[in-house]
Amino acid sequence: PVVNRMPASWAAQQSQPWTDDASGVFDGFEESKIRGTGRSTSGLASMIIVYSGKGGVGKTTTSVQLAEIAAEAGLRVILIDGNSGQGDLRTCLRLNQSDLPTIYDAAVGEPRTAVLTPDMINAERNQALGTVKFAFVSAPPEELEEDVVTNDVYKKVIAYARRNADLVILDTQIIEARDRTGVVDGLIIPALVHDAWGVGVAEMSNVGVNNLNSRLRLLISKGVPADRLMTLINKVPTEQAEDAARAGAMMRSKSTYLGIGMFDDSIRNDMNAGRVTVSPTLAGPLNAALLRV
Repeated sequence: PVVNRMPASWAAQQSQPWTDDASGVFDGFEESKIRGTGRSTSGLASMIIVYSGKGGVGKTTTSVQLAEIAAEAGLRVILIDGNSGQGDLRTCLRLNQSDLPTIYDAAVGEPRTAVLTPDMINAERNQALGTVKFAFVSAPPEELEEDVVTNDVYKKVIAYARRNADLVILDTQIIEARDRTGVVDGLIIPALVHDAWGVGVAEMSNVGVNNLNSRLRLLISKGVPADRLMTLINKVPTEQAEDAARAGAMMRSKSTYLGIGMFDDSIRNDMNAGRVTVSPTLAGPLNAALLRV
């Protein structure tokens, strides 16, 4: 039997009125003038959780590319780094040497203080790297105490983000077979059970595909609707394209299969350089995900 393990507090926390809402997150941002296009029936921004069952599959790249594609289309997007133990998005966006706030500031203050507007982000970046069009919430610096940034802090920031954007994207940690941190059962699964969408990423290896299949079974067993789960296979070498398509077919009964992203050195090079660009090889599957949401 399917067991719904969503705490009753999740839905209430996401919809309760707050006094710190500020449409100013996107004030003066030209792309923000398209309003409401990504919102759910509840009036909140839709939410996508990007996850994997193995490291090195391009999960963070997928999150950044999703945010960029949606922002390019005119949506107000907030990207949240949910990997509090190893938050790499700050480095990917070339903000690791800045003094900009992180989600730690929301733990000791208000949720709004953790949201970096596009203007704040671009002021800290080398202009040669291009303009970032989405807002961002950084994971806490490694030197700060991990137990300060709890699941409840993330829930408050997510709730704030969903009231002030059209789309919220949460880049998560690897979902392991055993939930050692409590993030999966305390944050990821409740959100997916309630109304979030999931994009699971694997690469073309037995471990990558099998682990993602296993995590799909886990999520569904906890009450996550299969029709809100999506999957893609990333970093596929040209000679393995047909094998990847067959592997993807294994996931169709448990998710919406988006397709494959071919191996592309330019994606890695751009991420390493701090450039936020849309990869042609990932654009198809990721546009399909956004259109579905």
